[in-house]
Amino acid sequence: MVRTNSEVLAALRKKLAKLGNTPVSLQAIHQRRAKLQALVPIPTDIATYVVAQRAGVPLHAYLDAATLDQVATAEQRLRATEASAQEGTAARARETRKPPTRAAIVKELHLDKIKVPNAALSAARQTEAEKMAKVYPTLYAFENSVREFVDGHLTAKLGKDWDNDPKVVSGSIRKTVERNKVAEGQHRYHSRRNARPLYYTNIADLAAITASEKAWPVFKPLFPSDKWLAAIIEQIETSRNVVAHMNPLQKRDIDRIRINFEDWLEQIKGHEPPIVP
Repeated sequence: MVRTNSEVLAALRKKLAKLGNTPVSLQAIHQRRAKLQALVPIPTDIATYVVAQRAGVPLHAYLDAATLDQVATAEQRLRATEASAQEGTAARARETRKPPTRAAIVKELHLDKIKVPNAALSAARQTEAEKMAKVYPTLYAFENSVREFVDGHLTAKLGKDWDNDPKVVSGSIRKTVERNKVAEGQHRYHSRRNARPLYYTNIADLAAITASEKAWPVFKPLFPSDKWLAAIIEQIETSRNVVAHMNPLQKRDIDRIRINFEDWLEQIKGHEPPIVP
């Protein structure tokens, strides 16, 4: 059995403690972990990391990429099981209610100019669509705010061609950019991304760029540490990936997006880039 990272465990105990109280007991963490393992059979250390991630502990600061991938996979399995359980509960609740009248059955979901009748989409999915339609603008605004901030400050300090410097953009990120450009080029009929190479990177690459050898001196006065942006992105990216695969988020996940975005905006306030390419 793999030993749970002690730093994550300590951070989780403090995170779960009420304001001013001592860290929660290991037994309390065991109970939370056991609930997840009862839903999906996952290793103890990974279950603990999922509990920590849901509590807001920045796992990126403590765990390697392979372990983070395992956590992401476990989280997806758990979300699917939880969603299925919620749907089952909702279905049972509907069965006990009085049958709806004909007027109640006729319902349309309005998405801009598209009218989606009840017959084309279940009531549960219509409710989720209305709920998630409010989440996307926040994700869009956050990601583009980060891209403009990074691109603007690096352009101001290193010039508009900073993305050609290997001490700023690693070889692996360059490959990602080229791969995404090639894939997009196969669909010439479709709208294109921003022409700047930065917009062809993955969102996690933005943190790696800011922490690079030549870029970090630019962002050191602006961020608390070279891992701070990575932690913020990790928190939001987990939810972003769920939304990207057309799955709903729970309220606590939506709240976490909002809180992290507010933290980002508060940190950069007064330090907006002089240039936005």
